[in-house]
Amino acid sequence: MESTGGSAHFRTAPDEIMLSLNYPGLALGSNAPQELAAKLQLLVAIVTATGAQPPGSPPRPLPMLGAAVVVQGYRATVVQVTAGQVLCMFSDGQQRWMPLETVNPA
Repeated sequence: MESTGGSAHFRTAPDEIMLSLNYPGLALGSNAPQELAAKLQLLVAIVTATGAQPPGSPPRPLPMLGAAVVVQGYRATVVQVTAGQVLCMFSDGQQRWMPLETVNPA
C-alpha cells in the first residue's frame, strides 16, 4: 500500500506478521500515550483490511458433507471435501471442484 507522504508494507508468513510503516506523521511527541493509541488503531485497521489471520489462528473450518453453501453467489450442496477444495453440486445438477476460500455457508 502506498500513500502520499509515506508507505506501508505488509507481509505474512506461517509464523509471523511483518508490518513496516514509513509515515512522517507517525512520530510520537509529548502526548505519546494518546498518539500511540491512535497509531495502534491505524495498525489494526491496516491488518484488518488485508484480511490476514494472525499466527496461531485456527484454520478455516471445512464444510460438512451435505451442507448448503454459497459459491460465487450460487447455492450448492457439498458432495466431497479434500485439502483446499470442495466438490459442490449446483441446482442444475452440475458438480464442480471449487477452491475452499470461495465456498461459504448458506
